Amino acid sequence: MAYASGPAAKVPVGTVDLVDRPGASGPPRSRRRHRGIRQERRERRTIAVLFMAPALVMLAVLVVWPFVNTFWLSLHDRTGTTFVGLSNYVSMVKAPETRRARSRRSCSCRWPSRSCPPG
Repeated sequence: MAYASGPAAKVPVGTVDLVDRPGASGPPRSRRRHRGIRQERRERRTIAVLFMAPALVMLAVLVVWPFVNTFWLSLHDRTGTTFVGLSNYVSMVKAPETRRARSRRSCSCRWPSRSCPPG
């Protein structure tokens, strides 16, 4: 039996792969095997999503929604009827109590072992 030269030196001359010939049915066997692996991975991913879905719903209901709702309410006045935008945050930052608290916080960061000087 004669062998080809070059990159396909181990392939006997005159042989034809059944998949490469015209009219061959279906993809090569290796693709069929990979298709099974892909399907198995897809099924595992689907099962994982189904198991995680209740936890993600609970996380959204118990954590994300209260956070978003609180932020939305902070953009309204005390009664919750009039939209005031960020003016609540602006008034909070400009308040002397906030400035005093921020200065004491920075003091405790600079002198962690001592008490802050008065002022």
